[in-house]
Amino acid sequence: MYSDSRLPIIWLSLIARRYPLRRCDSTQQQPTPRPYRLLPLLLLLLLLLPISSYSQQPADATEGTNNGSSTADESAADRLPLPTPERREQIIADALQLWPNLAPDAVSLQADTTFIALYREEMVGRPQGGVLLLPDLESNPAGELIATLRQQLPEHGWHTLALQLPLGDEAVTYPAQLEALLDPALRRAEAGLNFLQAQGVFNNVVIGYGFGALVATQLAQQQPQKIQGLVVIGMPGYREPERLDAALQLAQVPQPILDIYGEQDLFSVLDSTHRRAAMARRARVIPGSKPPHPAAHPRNSPKQPPAYRQQLIGGADHSYLGFGDQLLRRVKGWLQRHTAGMKVTG
Repeated sequence: MYSDSRLPIIWLSLIARRYPLRRCDSTQQQPTPRPYRLLPLLLLLLLLLPISSYSQQPADATEGTNNGSSTADESAADRLPLPTPERREQIIADALQLWPNLAPDAVSLQADTTFIALYREEMVGRPQGGVLLLPDLESNPAGELIATLRQQLPEHGWHTLALQLPLGDEAVTYPAQLEALLDPALRRAEAGLNFLQAQGVFNNVVIGYGFGALVATQLAQQQPQKIQGLVVIGMPGYREPERLDAALQLAQVPQPILDIYGEQDLFSVLDSTHRRAAMARRARVIPGSKPPHPAAHPRNSPKQPPAYRQQLIGGADHSYLGFGDQLLRRVKGWLQRHTAGMKVTG
C-alpha cells in the first residue's frame, strides 16, 4: 500500500491529469466544476500529512528482518514515485488560483523561478503597515496557521503577503534539507518584501512559521532598514550548521522580536527554547546597564535596546490547530505595541 503521507499528493496529481487546470476567470459566473471543489480538501490533507517532519527519525535498519528479508523490498516496490518538488509546487499554485475565495488574492512573483503568493490589502482605511508571511516546510500560503493571520490581520489595518516557499526533496534528510532550501527561500522572501514596497508599504514586519521562521530571521538580519519587527512561530533550532542555530541567529537580529512556541511543539523547537531566550536577551542588554524592563517603551528609543519577548501557547502542538484565535491575539497585540503605524519611507 502507498504511504499515508503520499496519498494527498497522488490524488492531486491524478485530478490534475484527468482535469487540466485552468486559471480562474472572475468575469465568468459559471459554477465551479465538481472535481475542482475537491481541491481545497485535498490541499488541506496535504498540509495535515506532510511528507516529513522535524522530529522524523531514520527507520531502524533492522526493521522487517523478523518478518522476512523481502518485506522492505516489497514495500519499496509498491511505493509510487513522489512528484518532483517543482511539480508539487505547480499543483499547489494551480489549486490556489482555481479556488474562488483565494484566486482574487493570488499574485505571481519572481525569484529563481516564478512562484505563487497571496496578497490582501488592509480593510479599515487606517494602514498600519505590511506583514510578510513565510510558511513552514511543505506548507503553502493557504495553510491553516498562515491563513488565519493572512485573512484576519487586514481587518486591523495590516496588508498581508503570504509566500509559497520552495518544497523539499524527500531524498534529503534534516537538517541538510533545511540548509539546502534556506538560500532559495530567502531570495523569495526578498522578492516578497520588494513587492510590498512596490505597493507603497514600507513599515513591514516578517512573520515566519517553522522553517519560515529560520528564513525570516535571516531576512531580518540582512534587511534591517526594510523590516521593523520579527515574529517567529515554532522556530526549530539546531547547534549546527550555524545558520540553523536558532538561538545564535535570533541574537543577531536588531529588530524587536516575538518568539512563540507551543507547549507540545516539536523537539527541535522545545530543545532550543531556553537558549533562544537567553542569547536573544543577552544581546539586547546595553553594556554597563541593567536588563530592560518588560514594560519599557515599545518604540525602542536610542537608549532602549529592541525588545525580545517569548510566549508559550499552552496545549498547542506544532500545527497550532485549535489555537488560531489565541495566536492571532498574541501577534496582533505585539504588532500594535511595537510596530503599528510607524512612519517609514522607501
